[in-house]
Amino acid sequence: MISEQKQRVRKEMRRTLRGMTADQRHSESRQICETLAALPEWNAAQTIAVFYPLASEPDLSDLLFRCRRGSLAFPDAETGHFRRVHEYPVRLTAELFIPDPNDEVVEASSHDIVLVPGLAFDCSGRRLGRGGGFYDRILAHSALRARTIGICFACQVIEEVPTDETDIAVGSVLTGEGWKLPL
Repeated sequence: MISEQKQRVRKEMRRTLRGMTADQRHSESRQICETLAALPEWNAAQTIAVFYPLASEPDLSDLLFRCRRGSLAFPDAETGHFRRVHEYPVRLTAELFIPDPNDEVVEASSHDIVLVPGLAFDCSGRRLGRGGGFYDRILAHSALRARTIGICFACQVIEEVPTDETDIAVGSVLTGEGWKLPL
């Protein structure tokens, strides 16, 4: 039953995201970047786990270009870890980060902030991802003490995200319209 509800919400969100204009995406992405850049925690962070956005996700490039060299860590889907990068933009293929074998693996306990993408969020921090469980495994890591922030467009915040015992909520949710679940 829950898996069917999740699939229905994923389908609805994909349709909603396809309906966004390029101007809407750009405007909300810019506002998300400005809001994050103004956070004292952002500016003090030594390690920030980020994501390279798929076409349907907010583009954080403006913010990432301004980050301190060596402060960013991108997910390595093959290993399930994040890797610190020293140059941005990073190497990509088919919108996936290609880790350099020399890039340092960042332990969960080292993250100060983790930015988490998703297809849908609610105001309690529940998140619906793409179905692979990558971020749920990261968020469930016992050593993770970082501030976790769900990043999405305003249209992706719904009344209630269907979840099961493997789904892990984020600590706050930020859209281009502001905080939906404040820090």
